[in-house]
Amino acid sequence: MEKGSKTASSAGKIVCKKYEKPDDMDNQSEERGENATKIYDIMKK
Repeated sequence: MEKGSKTASSAGKIVCKKYEKPDDMDNQSEERGENATKIYDIMKK
């Protein structure tokens, strides 16, 4: 993980861009970030 990744969303975007590298990287990284936030919110309940 990059330094400075302080939110689930930013971590999801970093993983997508640095490791998964999908064809539609910008849109997919936004979607991964949103999904990471949703998962994090569920886990902290």
